[in-house]
Amino acid sequence: MILTQRNLKTKIMKTNKIFLMYLVVISFFVSLTLVKFSYGQTDEIEWGVEEGDSYTWVVKTSNESLGFSPVGTKFEINITSIRSMLNGNATELNATITIYTSTGAVAGVRLNNERFIYFDHTQKKNFAFYAPIYDHCFFAPKNYATNFADGIMYYSDNYGNMVCAPYVSHGKLTSIYGYPPSGLFNMWEFSNYIGHKLLVSYPGEYDEGIYQYVLELEGSGGAPAISYGNFFLVFTSLAILSLIYISKNKLVKK
Repeated sequence: MILTQRNLKTKIMKTNKIFLMYLVVISFFVSLTLVKFSYGQTDEIEWGVEEGDSYTWVVKTSNESLGFSPVGTKFEINITSIRSMLNGNATELNATITIYTSTGAVAGVRLNNERFIYFDHTQKKNFAFYAPIYDHCFFAPKNYATNFADGIMYYSDNYGNMVCAPYVSHGKLTSIYGYPPSGLFNMWEFSNYIGHKLLVSYPGEYDEGIYQYVLELEGSGGAPAISYGNFFLVFTSLAILSLIYISKNKLVKK
């Protein structure tokens, strides 16, 4: 059947309307995944990790004579639960921390589904790690970065025996440096709310790039793995809609 120019134009317009309708519907549902509903949750602490997430850091450089783990040792932290407390003002992040040798054998378990971090954003005194942390990385919340930094300083000065100074930039915790009782210089670097690197050096040698201990998040250059989350869904949805649009246009032109 041969389509007249008018009928062809009508079909194309109809196809465009269908395409736009699909686009609006998909965009609406996808946008729901990107919006944080805050009804009664304005004080809720949001973490850069979720329950069930697992992260592994690898020792890249180590001076074992200082008590550090050998090169190739891995620290795996699995987030077992994140408990919201005190009407959202506080949170307890529980985890299992397993240490592996370079051959993959279990070298030890520091935590077994126990409290890793406790944080109350209303009081800097109400902050605690499971123990003073000198040889591995940790996580930061997506909000209340300044309060979190204050809590770390208070905890380090009073319980961790470490002079500590966090850096917050544009609402994100970017790095923390400190001096443990050993007298070494520790620098934790953060990316996407995850401590992706720990650098330990003698005072004065950090700027020269001389390290006694380097721990990196497993992956390319210690960078966190790409997250296939909401933005992946957006691009996938748009790609599917584009294919539908192209296919329909081809059918109309036949």
